[in-house]
Amino acid sequence: MKIKMEKAAESASLTAAQKQKSYGDYFNKRSSVKNFSIGEQVVLLIPDSSNKIYARWTGPGEIIQHHPPHSYKVKLPDGTVRHVHVNKIRKYHPRALAVGVIFEDDHEFGEIHPPPNLSRSTSERVLHETDLNHLKERLRENKC
Repeated sequence: MKIKMEKAAESASLTAAQKQKSYGDYFNKRSSVKNFSIGEQVVLLIPDSSNKIYARWTGPGEIIQHHPPHSYKVKLPDGTVRHVHVNKIRKYHPRALAVGVIFEDDHEFGEIHPPPNLSRSTSERVLHETDLNHLKERLRENKC
């Protein structure tokens, strides 16, 4: 009985090792390595409470140190430094629509032209000229 149990344990450990490798290979097919450079802007997934559903992306923070193989030290806007696993970090993409304030007396930027203001009549004209053939007839009639 003892010999049978030892053989079963040996067989199970071999099978477990093979399965573990195949699980890892399957996972690694679609995974990618995240690398961040020092000074790069990132956002962090930080839990707001004990409930993991309430976790929120906060930041932007700045990468200040890399701890191989899978973690970084990130300095947050409030000055705190957190040691974070790479799975809880994403690259920060600033909004392209952010508007900077430029003073009229500042000549460093050259001549600045404000964006055109479209009146309601112009907007309606553009809407009427829009091709709506892909919509159903009922929706085309109610396009406003």
